[in-house]
Amino acid sequence: MTKPIISFTIKAVPHPQLRPRVSMIGGHPHVYDPKSTRDFKKIVTKLASAEMGKTEPIDGPLKVSFTFYRPVQQSLSKADKVYNRTRRDQEANAFYHSTRWTRTRDFVKTRDMMRSWYNC
Repeated sequence: MTKPIISFTIKAVPHPQLRPRVSMIGGHPHVYDPKSTRDFKKIVTKLASAEMGKTEPIDGPLKVSFTFYRPVQQSLSKADKVYNRTRRDQEANAFYHSTRWTRTRDFVKTRDMMRSWYNC
């Protein structure tokens, strides 16, 4: 029997799982996820359910592989700045600070945002 390959892409910016919060309600602890984590879980659940459709539950071993794509960070740490100045390939450094790269990056970000808006 061949193993089914199930593959899908979730076009959303990865969000870290934050620590659960605890509040006291009626003298008893109540544990809940922060709003940002709860919202991200809902998005992933909705997109994964739409992709999986009415497939049968998997019975047996499961292999999972993840690839994350994140937006370019807005600032660098001091260690990263020193690395860029001293050890990084200067040609690559010049490219990533060029107008050509900035335009390409902005185009891809806009395209991906538009796709995620239409696919939700």
